Amino acid sequence: GEAVIRGRRSDRTEALLEVLSRLTARDGVVLDLLLEHRLLTTPQLADLAFHGSVGVAKRRLGILTALGLVTRFRPPLMRGEGSRPFHYVLDNRGAVVVAARRDVDVDKLGYRRERNLALALSPRLAHIVGIHDVLAALVASARSRGGRLVAWKSERTWDTETWAEWVHPDACGRWSEAEVEGDFFLEYDRGTEAPSVLAEKLTGYAELAAHSRPEGLSVPPVLFWFADERREASAQRALAVAASRLGIAVATAAAPLGRPGEAVWVVLGAARERITLGELLARHGVASGLLRLAV
Repeated sequence: GEAVIRGRRSDRTEALLEVLSRLTARDGVVLDLLLEHRLLTTPQLADLAFHGSVGVAKRRLGILTALGLVTRFRPPLMRGEGSRPFHYVLDNRGAVVVAARRDVDVDKLGYRRERNLALALSPRLAHIVGIHDVLAALVASARSRGGRLVAWKSERTWDTETWAEWVHPDACGRWSEAEVEGDFFLEYDRGTEAPSVLAEKLTGYAELAAHSRPEGLSVPPVLFWFADERREASAQRALAVAASRLGIAVATAAAPLGRPGEAVWVVLGAARERITLGELLARHGVASGLLRLAV
């Protein structure tokens, strides 16, 4: 019995070593991204790991799928929708590879295959994908026009933050451009909440600001990303009134206008011109000690 077990373990080890021999450095980046963000689509991975080349991404992701390192699915289509891209999650063998590269046990990664696959049927799937669209578009912005996304932290890690008592953004990040580097909070909108509900979220940021000032910390701008300009316009008045009353820097943008690093942002209460993220942070941003972002 022991010899059989040893043989099976040896077979598994040999299979893993064979897989490792076929991996590239970029494959490691893909696996790390999927561990961090749990789920990413083909276009998102193309921007994050393949310099924007969807064709190259498709081919390599197909190989990683065949090797059992990642698994993929297409969510059910809604009425009137065309095809959807593949959505990728880390598979068990991929988690083993990530753990081996980091020299840790798999159970230290916080990885759960079933939890990741359950996202396929989650009512929050579209929201999660939308947030990751913003992430990927920021990276694409940096590649096309300069600037750099220095750090990004997603909502699933907020339990480590002291400020999670007051605010629950969809993400926060640090952007660097020219001589400017600043932080931001991101609120991603899918048009499912009334403008008054969006404005109410700013109360938490005001409470956070009140608790942060004695410690010499400042609250970064809160950025609202909308699916279209009509939705953005409908929400701006309520947000502007709340931002003025609470003393919070708030900016809005709409996806059809361009990527989030480009001149798509309107700072509420300021001139109505559209400015870049770098310009926004130069005028209203702070490199806040409030956000403990991994750089």
